[in-house]
Formats: sequence, C-alpha cells, structure tokens
Amino acid sequence: MPIQWFHSFDFGDGERASGMKSLEQLRDEAERIFIEGVKGKTVLDIGAWDGYFSFEAERRGAARVLATDYFCWSGPGWGTKAGFDHAHKKLQSKVESRDVDVFGLDPRELGIFDVVLFLGVLYHLKNPLGGLEQVFKMTNEMAVIETQTDELENPAPVMRFYLGRALANDPTNFGRPICLVSKTCCARSASSGSSIRRRRTPTSPEAAAGLSSMRGNSPSHEISLDSKF
Repeated sequence: MPIQWFHSFDFGDGERASGMKSLEQLRDEAERIFIEGVKGKTVLDIGAWDGYFSFEAERRGAARVLATDYFCWSGPGWGTKAGFDHAHKKLQSKVESRDVDVFGLDPRELGIFDVVLFLGVLYHLKNPLGGLEQVFKMTNEMAVIETQTDELENPAPVMRFYLGRALANDPTNFGRPICLVSKTCCARSASSGSSIRRRRTPTSPEAAAGLSSMRGNSPSHEISLDSKF
C-alpha cells in the first residue's frame, strides 16, 4: 500500500516524497523552530508523524532524538508510521521512536529533554492545558509549540472550540487558543513566577498558526511566545 505522506523529503539519492506539506514550507519552518540550535542537546518530538523535524534535529547535531506519536501511528488519525519508518531507513537515522500518546509520556521512564517539539498537536487536544502540563514535565530547557490560533483581537484568555468539521473540515481539530490563553497556559504549566516575551512574524492568512517557545530553567522559568499570524 502506498505511503500517504504528510511531510515531504528529499532523500538525496534521487528519491523524493511529496507530502501535504512541501519541502520548501518544512525547511522554512525548521529555520524558525531550530533558531536557537539543538547541537549536543536531547530532543523530544511529540506528534512526530513522518518525522521530518525529528530527522532535522538529528541532522543539526542533536545528541539524542526521540520521536513519539500515537494518533497518526496507531490511533484514529489517517496517517501511519510507514512514512517515518521508510525515512528512518533511507536516512540511516539513529532517531529513537516510541508509539505513545502525549498523556502517556512519563519523565520517570523516558527522562526529560533539553528541547521538546510540540508541533501541530495542541489544537487536536480536548484538554489543551493538560497537554501543555505534560510537555513541561518533559522539558529541561525549552519547548517549541506550534498551534492554530484564533480570536486574535480578544483581550481575554479564551480558547475557541469548534464542533464537528468546522475547523479545516477536520473533526479532530477541537479548538484554537488565542495567544493570550497560550501564554497563560504555558505560565500556569511552568511556574507562577514566569516571565513572558512575544514577537510577531508574518505568514499567510490561511496558515493562522502560532510558533511558541517555552523555557523552563527551574526554579525560575521564562516563556517566549513567537507567534506567526
């Protein structure tokens, strides 16, 4: 059965995989996601799917990378782990993988990671705050969070929820946080003494995605919100 790719790849030997996200788009996102570098660091990729960002972290010199997914690998999503496994073999990768849901991640079993990637997952969760708390438990230095956003002019810390296929015709999309609620949730997940930074970078209107980085250096924590609108 042909692999249904979400991520795109150029394997360097003439073989290419064309997914729903183009290679150009993925490379552009990677420049922002890895802007502070991961060389020598441990990286956890939650919701890895085909694994583009897991393999990119490895390519950029990460000491250890663990890719995790459940929804797209063995859960109710339309994806499978076939793309990840194929790319892993083609790239002769040492990236580790674990089929586990975000709420099944246990730092006592897996350890904590210098950098945690939480890309395109938050708006699929019925319990987004609980998801952010799980992310923080696994994070030693920084978490990068990419999410759909909404209600950008609303000053209140709210999240807009969608019924059925109302959001992008996908019944697994439950809600979009506004940047303020993302910031509030991150602060509650990290520390009551957190400080917040935020900057905006342009993107296409249809993308409507947010890119955030959450830092946690206990006992004090800093959360950076880098939002794309």
